[in-house]
Amino acid sequence: MYEMMLDIDVPEAIEALEKGNPKFAEDGVKDMGNEAVYCEEEFDDEKSLLKQENEAIHELASIAVAIVRQLL
Repeated sequence: MYEMMLDIDVPEAIEALEKGNPKFAEDGVKDMGNEAVYCEEEFDDEKSLLKQENEAIHELASIAVAIVRQLL
């Protein structure tokens, strides 16, 4: 999951910003946050070893969305 974020979501968001398409960039960083939530939900009642990382990615994505929205 993190590999997909780094290999696909982040580069697509950067490219969208560089090309002047902040809405597409917003969608990409939202996707990152959603993927972190989905990852955490996969553990159900089990203890996730990635809980802190997933929460950090979700928070980072929320901040990135707020920044990108300023460009809309």
